[in-house]
Amino acid sequence: MPHDADTVVYIVDDDDAIRNSLLILFDAYGLQARAFSTPAEFLETTVAPGRCCLVLDARLPSMSGLELLQHLAAEQRSIPCVMITGHGDRDLFNEAARQGVWQCFRKPFDSAELIASIEAAIADGHHGE
Repeated sequence: MPHDADTVVYIVDDDDAIRNSLLILFDAYGLQARAFSTPAEFLETTVAPGRCCLVLDARLPSMSGLELLQHLAAEQRSIPCVMITGHGDRDLFNEAARQGVWQCFRKPFDSAELIASIEAAIADGHHGE
């Protein structure tokens, strides 16, 4: 899928290796990406107008991925979201779905499946509310 210059994938994950791997992966697929190590760091940024997606780790320091989504919803800052986790269970995935997460992936995940999910979320403009 071709991507325009306005398409951005935001990554929030506290693991340096995961963030760097995702940046390399997205670059290989022609996706512009910005990475953040904490929810607070992401909350300080202005989400660029245009097509975007948030790739969010479920477990983060100081605020979980689900808490970050709740915070964004409270500020009326909706963004399509794909969640990744090393510790996911059915309850987490169900709650993520209730909060509008497009899809959840357990680490390690299939890169092509992750890209397909991100592209679908961007194309649909699905915003978690």
